Amino acid sequence: MSIPNQLASRNHDLEKYIEENLYGYQLKWLTLQSRALGYSRTKIFEAILSDWLSRRSSRERWPKAEIQTARQAMDEFIFRYQDPFLLSLQK
Repeated sequence: MSIPNQLASRNHDLEKYIEENLYGYQLKWLTLQSRALGYSRTKIFEAILSDWLSRRSSRERWPKAEIQTARQAMDEFIFRYQDPFLLSLQK
C-alpha cells in the first residue's frame, strides 16, 4: 500500500474511532473547531491527545482505558481552552 493510501486509511480509521467513541458534545465541539480553523477533526484530535499524553506520566496513563483517555483528554482540552475557541467562533 502506498504512503498516501496508508495515510488515507489511517485517517478514515481515526475518523471512525472519533465518531464511535467520543460523546456527542465532544463531536460537536470538534466539528466546530474543524470548520473554524480549517483543519480536519482527526488532526485536531491527534493534537489534543498528544498534548494530554505529554502532560501525564506513563504511570498516570497506564490504568486508563483507551476510550476513557480520549474522552478525558477532550474534556480537559475543551475546558482549558474554552474562552479562546468560543471567541474565535463568534468572529
